Amino acid sequence: MEGQLLVTATASGCGAGYQATKTWSATSPGIYHATGQQEGTDWAAYVSSHSAHAMVYGPYDTSFGQGHHQAQFLLQIDNISGSDVVATLDVTTASGANVLAQRQIRRRPVRI
Repeated sequence: MEGQLLVTATASGCGAGYQATKTWSATSPGIYHATGQQEGTDWAAYVSSHSAHAMVYGPYDTSFGQGHHQAQFLLQIDNISGSDVVATLDVTTASGANVLAQRQIRRRPVRI
């Protein structure tokens, strides 16, 4: 399986700080890993060989300033069988002390 991470942050019209879009890939400078392995320009983690930990974290970018921002994440997974949680995405400030948004990602979305 090839894993891909693409993070895009946009701050258009927020009135303060950076006013454009920035994009980071899994192997960009400023992106860090506590588990997994590099595969080309992608980053992959496998249940059979990697611990459950932060596969990717960062960037610690302070140029956006205060205001409303949007973050987009592009992830790939090996299969969609089952509904177990395979990742948790969060957006934080203060080096993780203040969680602004968080979402669990499942193999197949659970319908309610």
